[in-house]
Amino acid sequence: MEKRSLRIAGVVAGAVAAAATVSAGVVYALRKYEPRLFPRTAFGWALAFNAYDAVGEPVRLFVVNGTVQSGTYKGARRYDLPFEYYRAIDRVVHEANLASGHLLVLGGGGYAYPKHVIAHTDAASVDVVEIDSIVTRIARRWFYLDDLMREFKTEQTGRLHLIRADALSFMRYTTSTYDVIVDDVFAAGTPDLALVCEDGAQAAHNLLNAGGLYIANVVTPEGELSVLQATVENLSREFAQVSVIPCTDNELSDDDNYLVVATDGSYEFTGAITQHFG
Repeated sequence: MEKRSLRIAGVVAGAVAAAATVSAGVVYALRKYEPRLFPRTAFGWALAFNAYDAVGEPVRLFVVNGTVQSGTYKGARRYDLPFEYYRAIDRVVHEANLASGHLLVLGGGGYAYPKHVIAHTDAASVDVVEIDSIVTRIARRWFYLDDLMREFKTEQTGRLHLIRADALSFMRYTTSTYDVIVDDVFAAGTPDLALVCEDGAQAAHNLLNAGGLYIANVVTPEGELSVLQATVENLSREFAQVSVIPCTDNELSDDDNYLVVATDGSYEFTGAITQHFG
């Protein structure tokens, strides 16, 4: 999942509150933002509502305990990537020529990146580990995961596996291996640092095929780099190359996003600050 400061939450709340005294305003707010409250997840109350990207296209956001965990475009673009960090992950995977491989995504959220992979890369297969069954149920109905599974017949082809488990426990005990592992685990805004500490780095390293990538999504308050620095230091003890790629969405977040890409391969990634340790 992805943590984001919810700068637009105040806009939505204000619009709905202002509209409460005027019926026409209520109708406008409901049509524009389409707010929807979901059952409580393991990490807090969940809701969805529309935000709008830089060109005014609606993006349905998935919010848990006040922070955005994921999102989706709607209609014909429902399998496209709404956030820059998703697009950065996709660029990295393609630049490493691993887009048709076996991918593991830790943290389902709205399943935006797994949906994109299945819809746009015929040969790829994806395992997704999400600990909260309510989150997956919300994604299936309201974030087009069921649509994808029907359209691409994922149960018949075996290209998509939904796994309910703790991410670190899964990595320790699975017998599968992967070309790419994406760490996108957040508990309503708090990153799971266990996945980028010594144990997490070793567990991921053990599952990667030769030249594989371990990609961690790191979200920090603007100008606060301690978590990013710790992530780079931890992964550098385990992998031969670590790259940092800025990928902040200025329109939708007050926080900074970075990808930290760890590998034993030798790659050049667009926009990356790369350090070699091997």
